[in-house]
Parts: sequence; C-alpha cells; structure tokens
Amino acid sequence: MSRIVAWRPPAGLGSLLPSRFDRQLVALLLGFAVAHLAFILLPHRSELVREWAGNLFFLPPFVISAVLALRAAARHPAQRASWIWFGGGQLGWAAGQIIYTHLDLVQLSSPYPSMADAFFLALIPCFIIGLLLLSRSPVPRQQRPILALDTLIIVSALAGAYWEVAIGRSIVGHQGSALAMAVGVAYPAADLLLIALLTVFCVWRPREFAGPDTLALTAGLLSLLVADAGYQIKTAAGTYQVGFSLDLFWTAATTLFGLAAALAGVTLTHRRVRWEQLTQGWLRAAAFGQLALPYLAIAMALSLAALHYLFPDHEADGVILMAFVVVVLSSVRQFLTQQEARRLQRDLDLQAKHDPLTGLVNRSFLLHLLEQAILRADTRCGVAVLFIDLDRFKSVNDIHGHAAGDDLLREVARRLQGEVGPRDTVARQGGDEFVVMATGIDHTSAVSDMGYRVLQALSRPFAVGNETVSVSASIGVTLCPADSSTASEALRNADIAMYEAKRRGRNGMQFYNQQIEQQTAEIHRIEVQLRGAVERGELSVHFQPLVSLASRQVRSAEALLRWTSPVLGIVSPATFIPVAEQRGLIHAVGSWVLDTAVDQVRQWRAAGQPDLGVSVNVSPLQFERDDFVAQVQATLQRHSLAGSALTLELTEGSLLSDFAASNIKLRELRALGIQVAVDDFGTGYSSLAYLRTLQVDIVKIDRSFIWAMQDDGLTFVEAIVRIAHHLKLRIVAEGIETPEQCCSLQTLSCDLGQGYLFSKPLPSAEFLAFVQETNRATQPDAAHALPHGAPGPEEQAN
Repeated sequence: MSRIVAWRPPAGLGSLLPSRFDRQLVALLLGFAVAHLAFILLPHRSELVREWAGNLFFLPPFVISAVLALRAAARHPAQRASWIWFGGGQLGWAAGQIIYTHLDLVQLSSPYPSMADAFFLALIPCFIIGLLLLSRSPVPRQQRPILALDTLIIVSALAGAYWEVAIGRSIVGHQGSALAMAVGVAYPAADLLLIALLTVFCVWRPREFAGPDTLALTAGLLSLLVADAGYQIKTAAGTYQVGFSLDLFWTAATTLFGLAAALAGVTLTHRRVRWEQLTQGWLRAAAFGQLALPYLAIAMALSLAALHYLFPDHEADGVILMAFVVVVLSSVRQFLTQQEARRLQRDLDLQAKHDPLTGLVNRSFLLHLLEQAILRADTRCGVAVLFIDLDRFKSVNDIHGHAAGDDLLREVARRLQGEVGPRDTVARQGGDEFVVMATGIDHTSAVSDMGYRVLQALSRPFAVGNETVSVSASIGVTLCPADSSTASEALRNADIAMYEAKRRGRNGMQFYNQQIEQQTAEIHRIEVQLRGAVERGELSVHFQPLVSLASRQVRSAEALLRWTSPVLGIVSPATFIPVAEQRGLIHAVGSWVLDTAVDQVRQWRAAGQPDLGVSVNVSPLQFERDDFVAQVQATLQRHSLAGSALTLELTEGSLLSDFAASNIKLRELRALGIQVAVDDFGTGYSSLAYLRTLQVDIVKIDRSFIWAMQDDGLTFVEAIVRIAHHLKLRIVAEGIETPEQCCSLQTLSCDLGQGYLFSKPLPSAEFLAFVQETNRATQPDAAHALPHGAPGPEEQAN
C-alpha cells in the first residue's frame, strides 16, 4: 500500500491538481483502478478470492472519489451543492456495496433485490440533481419547455432500444417477483433519464461541458451507464458474477468522478490554444445537435418500429408506442422551436430598430421612416424634423453619475412621446440628442407650437434619485421637402439649426435657412484655421492703457487678443472668441493669453516700470473649470510674479451662474493677491445688490453707459460710482472717447478710465513707449495734458 501512495500521476496531470493532498488522493484512486484491472486479469483465482476481493475492490475507489467531491465542494462555493450531491451519491453507492457484500458473502443470501439496490439506485438521482445544479448559467425561461421536451424525446427514443436490451429482459427474467421486476425496471429507467439529461446538457450547454472537469465527469457517467446496463442484462439472465470485466466500468466511473472533482475549477494554462482548438469542434457539433436532436430521435424510434414490424414479436407494441410518443413530442418541440425563433426574430428586429436605453426608434430606422415620409409628402402637407439636444447634459453625468444620466434620458424620452401626435415619431439620435419626425404638417405654426411644448416639458425639473435636476434643450427645425429633400439632408439641416439655437443662448428653437448654413460654414472655416493658430504664431496680444483720471498716469493695461490668419486675414475677437468657446478651443487660447500677458508684465517691470499690472479677460468656460485657480497660480509662479500684478476680468453672467461656487474661487484668487474685476457691469444682471456679497475689487462700467451720459446716463453712472466706493471698490470706465466724458467721470470721482481718448490697443513695445512718455508728461511738475494724436471714435473700426 505504501508503494501505491508513493506513486505519482504524470507531471502534466499533477501540475493541474490544486493541492498535494488532492494529488495523493488521485494517485491512490488510480492505484486502486490499476490494482482492480490486475485482479480482473489475474489467472488461477479461487472462487473465494474472486468473490471477496471482487466485492471489496469497489469500496475504496467510491469512498476516495466521494472525499474528492466533498473537497471540491469546499473549494468552489458556486458549485458546492453539485459536488455535495455527487459525493453523497457515491457514498450511498459505497453503503449499498457494503450491504451487498454482507448479504452475498456473510449471510449467503441473494443480494438481488435487497436494501443494497435502494442505495445503488440513489446514485442516479443524486447525479441527476448534481447535473441540474451544475449549470452555471440558468436556462432562459422561454427555452425551458424545449429543454424538457428534448429530455422526454431522448428518454422515449432510447426506451425502445432499452426495452430490448434491459427493460424487456428484466421483466421477463423477474416475472416471479414483483419487487425484482420493479427494481429491474427502475435501473434502466433511471439510466435513461440520466442519459437524456447528460445529452441535453452537452448539447445545450456545450461550453460548460468542454472543461477538463466536466469532460471527466461526462466520461464517468457514460462508464456508469454501461456498467448498469450490463449488470441488468446479466442479472436478468442470471449470469452476473462479481470479479469479471464488467466490474471495471464501475471502477472506471468512480475514478473519473474523482478526477473530475480534483480538476473542478481548473483552467488549462499549458497548451491552452491547442485545447481551445480541440473544443471548437465540440462546440460546432453541439450547435448541430440542437437542430438535429429531434430528427435523430425520430429516425431512431421509427427504425426500431420498422424492425419490429418486419420481424414481429410479442413485445413490439411497446416499441411502436414509444415511436409514436417520440413523433408527437418532436412535433410539439418543433412547434415551440418555431415560436421561439419567431420571438427571437421579433426581438432582433426590435433591437435593430430601437434604442435599447429608451425604447425609442434608433437613428438607422429613423432614416428609413423619414425617407418614406418625405416620398409621401408634398408642398401642402409636409414633414417637419425637430433635432433636440439637451443643454449641459454632461454636468448631470459628472455630478450624479451615468446611471442618473440614463434615468434622465429615459424620462426625456417619455416626455417627448407625451408631446407629439399619434402619427409622429420620436427617435434617439445618440447620446443626449433626440429627433421628432412630425408628419402631416401644413403650416409652420404647428411646428412652432410643438417645439415650444417640448421646451416647456423639458424645462420642468427631473427627479434623479433623491434629488431634482433641471435641464433645458436647444431645438433645430427643418421642413421637408421645402428645405430638405432626403432624410440625411433633413437631419443635417436640423442639426445645423440646433447649433444655431445653442449659439443664440440655448433653451430655444431655430428654423433652418440658407443664411444659417452659410454662418455654420463660416464658423467651420474659423474653427479649422483657429486650431493650431497658437503653434503657428498667428495670435498676438495688444495692450490698452488703464489711466488714472486724477493723475492721468498709466496704472495698468488690459490684454486684448488679436488674430491675423494667413487664410482669413484679420479676424475680430467678437467673431472668433464665440467659435473658440463653442468648439472647446477657449481653454488652450485663454491659457496662452494669460501666460503671454503675465510674461509681458515681467518684462515691463524689468524695463523700469515696477508698478505696471495687467488685466486679462476670462471666459466663463475657463472660470468654470475646477483647476482654474491652480492654473493661474502656476502661471504666476512660472514667471516669478506676485498676484498683485494681475487682474482677472469676469462678466456678471459667469460670476452669478453659480453664485456660491464663484465666490469660493474668487476668495482663492484674492488670497493669492489677484484682483478681480466685474467686466461690462450694467449689461447683465445689473443688480447693485450683488456687489455687496461678491468677492471682487473692481467694477468696470460698460461703454454703453459712458456714451449715454450726455443724454440720461449720468445719474446711473453716478449711482454705480457712489455705491462701489461705499463698498470700497474701484471704478473703471470703459470706452472714453471725448474730453467731456473724461471730465464728467473725473467729477464723479471715477478712479480709472480706458478708451480711444487715451490710446488704442498697442503692441507690447509701443505700449511700453506710450507708458514711458505719458508718465513723464504727467509728473507733478509737468503739464496735465493728454498725449497728442490719440485716436478718436472714427478709428474704432480699424
């Protein structure tokens, strides 16, 4: 026995086993199998040795295999129940063998039928339950009736063959005992059910039965079925004796069961590619089996029936009945298969034509529907396409998560469907874009009404989890066939109109026209040229002086971006800055302007102007970024400049869109010594109450109020100046062009001014020369006169 334990399995097999103890158990199991084979082949055995050794040889392999199964249950919680049933069945078989041996060798009574058969028979139900629990992926509900019918078909088809091989012979051989007859029928019946389940699982779950463990388990079950069938045939004929070659099938079965338990959960790392190539043939055979299974069963049953018809005997009625049952069950199975195929086809059609998230029509099917609708339309009764895009939907995903964003999209789809007519179609274009196709349109007013209903529906708050969020939408509309003659052209034109609605401030609707397309084409040209303009050196910064109205000395400069394109020529900031914001280029451009302006201040101070500072305009999109303050701080540190040299100009809208968050950033900027100015004050919210709580230093009065002072703007400007000074804020007046305006502002105690009266924006070198000349001329011992040659209002267009 010690030599058997010391024997080791082949290196390739041993390397797959999970532990040393498992390797020892497998070695012991294989040793008993080899010893049993040697015993069967041993010549000159006495009857006593044959009976005792032949019975006892079964016990150790089944017990060892059961231990391996229970160890597999402990290692793999997901398959625990299966391996417990497999192990329990083998322990039950071992208990039956003990009873069988006791009756046969000790009491010298007939071991068949006896209590041992109850334990032997229990092995099959245990393995059936284990197989049912082993399936890692549950069978879809719709396919369960087909799987059950396949099992019954196989049982019925094989019953005819088993009738001849085992069942019929058992009935004939045990006619004198009802119990013996029942046991004799129970064995093949259980075997039939096990064969059927095994076949069905191999066909329907081929990947689960293509691993080393499941293949060993399948081979063991086949060996067990051969052993049981042979035992029933020999028992019915009264020729079964223990210790002969039939017993090797039981030993092989339990050896394979133990090997399967030891390999449970093992993946092949060696020669994995070769193994996968081998399993591909098995998977293809299983796919063919799903289709051919009922036909093979019918062919087998009909062949048996034909043989009995050609060679009749008294047992032919049962075989013919089984053939009839197979045909009926196969017919039902084929009917259910066709129904399932139709259902799958409907599901595939639905998936191909509808969006999986919202259930709306998808883009490809919308194009088909739209083409058909345009073909049927005419000038009196046309089609309208509304292209809908949610405004700032990305912030919902960023703040609340993508699951909340999906919930919001589903609710948007539901609201859109509630606002359209029964003949209209709502589709999801993709992302947060939706399309409504309205048919039977006889007037644009009907489309306008629908569009505004959609805007109102989407403006209502949405419930997202335990919170509510608000979004808006931008809608572009095109009419077919008036503006668009094809489906793709209609979607393109509606998309162009939608972007125009976004450009005009979002939360609105815009109809397509040729002018919008021309503007879109121009925006595209600007975007193409603007990309890479920094790297190509096409951008520059000019500086306009900010002058103290009391001393007329230059205190600071506003950095103003200029672009000269070799393709487009000189492009106004009012033209290309909105494009940069729309196309996501403003961050790169804004960072370059800030870096250039700060570096220029460093150079001015090194050139003898230690008090000069610079103001830089900040886009709302820049200010919204979480890393904005860190970026500004890094720029100052890179050029070794204090924060007091920099003023950041922000519009009222960018500061008040999220008041609390804006104030946090403003405090962080001011903590660095940076000054903050409210630019174009009076053109946005125009609420003086905001100045009391905003963390700002400077208020810049918009040029429109300066120009209107001679009419009715003086009172308003005076109110701004007084309140700002009361709040300890400085005032900058923009757009000063005449001495009268300057005089009035000086009388109102305005702090600083800028405008063409003093100077137009200048390149950095010219600006430095201007500062040096102006500040020398305005020293206390010099005349307080403005420099000559300052451009007037007529030069603003240049």
